[in-house]
Amino acid sequence: MNKPRHFEAAGNTRRITEQAATWYLEQQDEPSERQRAAFLAWLRASPAHVAEYLAIAQMHGDLKAASSLQADTTDALVERARRENPVVLFPKVAADVACDRAVAPTRARRFGRKLAGAIAAVALLLLALLGIARWNLARQVEDQNYAAGADAVKAVKLSDGTLVQIGRNSSIDVHFDAHCRRIQVLRGHALFDVGKDPARPMLVSVGDHVLQDIGTVFDVNRDTGGDTLTVISGRVRILNAWRPSMDKQDVRVADLATGQDALADLVSGQQVELSASGVGAIHSVQIAQATAWLPEDIRFHRETVGDVARRFNAYTTRPLVIEDERIASMRISGVFHANNPHAFIAYLATLPDVRIEQEGDRVRVVALSSHGTAKAGRL
Repeated sequence: MNKPRHFEAAGNTRRITEQAATWYLEQQDEPSERQRAAFLAWLRASPAHVAEYLAIAQMHGDLKAASSLQADTTDALVERARRENPVVLFPKVAADVACDRAVAPTRARRFGRKLAGAIAAVALLLLALLGIARWNLARQVEDQNYAAGADAVKAVKLSDGTLVQIGRNSSIDVHFDAHCRRIQVLRGHALFDVGKDPARPMLVSVGDHVLQDIGTVFDVNRDTGGDTLTVISGRVRILNAWRPSMDKQDVRVADLATGQDALADLVSGQQVELSASGVGAIHSVQIAQATAWLPEDIRFHRETVGDVARRFNAYTTRPLVIEDERIASMRISGVFHANNPHAFIAYLATLPDVRIEQEGDRVRVVALSSHGTAKAGRL
């Protein structure tokens, strides 16, 4: 009779641990007001949530505020989270957080609670490790083949936020782990708008060469007559042929930053041919010509403004940069001509609290504060 209840309780504990681990990691990356409000609501829902978040914070060594928080109740901790950085440095385990500090335990009770707290901390640590391991596995590992048929270009958003447009009859292999992101272009066209992940370099294998993304949008064409790289915006580094070490978990940003294996660096508006014999001469190219295989129209239904802007960035050397999360997360539907990003920019300018700033190498879309001044955000 008690067995189902036992398993149900254990399942609830695991779920809370996984939620706490996810919340902790999300708070490290400048959460939006909506995320912050959701986080505080989750804390208020149960003292167990506060206790579990405490365990995660302690495991990560966030103890610098412990001495100032030791006397706080659950409500006080939540209020402090609302006023300050939401990465709250909780100092106590579950039993201590839920107790009122006005109750003074006897010495025997104090010893018993310390022992119980130590046991609980060990259990919470094991559960937290399980939750974080599962979260990391889901976020970092990807091993998948993507292919487009003969009828249409296929758009794919990978687990790291990278947006890939795969040409007709084209195919790529994706291999992500905790240390590196690797993609192999098997055949045809693939255009990459690479997601930001400084801890894991992006390496794209194209025949006998490897392309290292350095914050960019670029196009690759694998053809029987040879391979072609075109940089739409940003910069791409061409490295020597794929080495065995690149298949291991020892690829580090520092190793690639030296540029020892670099054969060439390309910037926006440049193109080069690649073959088994080496790298051809770098030359300028008309972006419209290089991306002629992409659809003429950009059609979207309830997609975010941020994702639609990234699709336009495949057609221009002056990328659209959405610097406010509220704007980037808005969902819109419509059709625009791909080679006329000005129409899309004009549409964005009609949205409330939006300002367009034209710069030499990019177009910034920023939010305005109530006083009419630009308010910085993030993509």
